[in-house]
Amino acid sequence: VILQGSSCKSARADHQKYQIPINAMNMAIVTVEKRGFPSADSNPCPTEYLENNTVDDRVNDYLTVVADLHSRAAGWNQQVIWIGGSEGATVAALVAPKASETVATVLIAGGGGMTMANEIVLLTEKDLRSKGASDAEVQNATRELNAQIQEIFANPTSSKSWLGETNTYKWWAAILPKDSFSALKELKTPLYIVQGTKDTSVPVESADLLVKKLREL
Repeated sequence: VILQGSSCKSARADHQKYQIPINAMNMAIVTVEKRGFPSADSNPCPTEYLENNTVDDRVNDYLTVVADLHSRAAGWNQQVIWIGGSEGATVAALVAPKASETVATVLIAGGGGMTMANEIVLLTEKDLRSKGASDAEVQNATRELNAQIQEIFANPTSSKSWLGETNTYKWWAAILPKDSFSALKELKTPLYIVQGTKDTSVPVESADLLVKKLREL
């Protein structure tokens, strides 16, 4: 199962380039379409997607599909490998421990040792420091950022967005308090974590912290 990032687009396109090599290993790809796709909606991003898209809904979607496979996938050995990138890595971390079919999990560019709220604050601090900002400027920026996060928590609506037109307050409110470690500490199957050191969307420090916490177990 390949789990996509947070872009408002059909999940199918992400799977085509992996189809041949994965099939060659005698495995199949499961596509769990994002809500609202396909759509006759005139807007670039379907209303159904904006109103329902959260990481919690995605976890439920994947669990529902895997449960359904038991009755419709003849010859399936009832084993699942979860491969998620970006938001998909967060969802993979949340869903893998819940699925008895899990045999392995791959997290790509997902951080996970910190909550996403803390990751965003850290990224902001790193960016400002790299540009020579003063301590006062960093403190002011992080204060404003934390105020924005609290506003999102207080008003988790799908009618407002932040840091991207399709990233609704509802989506942010669900993912900002999440960290992968809280779920992965229950995982009993192999886990592979990939993180770029220069990633400007997810800090490598968060992935390093995830590895450290897991090793301490």
